[in-house]
Amino acid sequence: MKIIPRHLVYVSFALVAPCPIWAQPKAEPLGRSERLIADLSQDRQGTTADSLKESDTIKALRTASAKGDPHAESLYADALMQSSDDATTLAQARMLYTDAASRGVPAAHLGLAKILLGEEEVTPEDRQAAKAQLREASARGSAEADRLLSALLSADGKKGERMAEAWALLVRAGERGDADACVELSDAYLGGSWKGVSVPVNEAEADRLLRIGSSQKSPEAALKLAMRLSRFGMETTPEDFDESVQELYYAFIWAHEAKPELISLLKKSAMAAG
Repeated sequence: MKIIPRHLVYVSFALVAPCPIWAQPKAEPLGRSERLIADLSQDRQGTTADSLKESDTIKALRTASAKGDPHAESLYADALMQSSDDATTLAQARMLYTDAASRGVPAAHLGLAKILLGEEEVTPEDRQAAKAQLREASARGSAEADRLLSALLSADGKKGERMAEAWALLVRAGERGDADACVELSDAYLGGSWKGVSVPVNEAEADRLLRIGSSQKSPEAALKLAMRLSRFGMETTPEDFDESVQELYYAFIWAHEAKPELISLLKKSAMAAG
């Protein structure tokens, strides 16, 4: 049986983004933990060329989009949405999404819904239009559309059938691999409720969903799974210890790369496990 040492947290921080405030205090060698982290860090080698390929990819999407490829139109619109939020860019993205959606591209319906919901003032008409686009994307297999539609339906404030549909959509989003849905479902199964609706407690299902979320590089899912495997600092098996080290390491990696605002939360939560 092992207890995850507190200084493992400092090792994770040092590997992700070395910084004086995260300097590891003097302590005995980490031994097994140190070796595990060293092995895991090898997975990050050889990724520096990714940024060099990005501009070529955008150029290729722009070219294919100009030739009328609907999938390229949707992907190029995604790139535009990530690059700027000015009115001209949004209008161009909307035009591309609209054409791609008319030709049956699920992600284009999702993109249109996000534009509608991202307006400074979302009108009831915008919400209805967004729901329609999300239903189209959901019917075509979009997990993210399932989750967003679930959020819209549950926010309507109506109980009964509307909440049942919202829950069913969230469950389907999790089964389809949406990481945020997996985290939300896991919390519901562990807490026994979801937005005021009772949910049967199911720890095994919660852990399964966190593993799905972690497989999608969700730092929240990886952290929550690490905490559960570590028994929140209590004794754990060697196998769970190893997996917890791995999940904690990747939680820091993914938060640093995609959601830096989560680093402070990760630090506090991980320290609590020590």
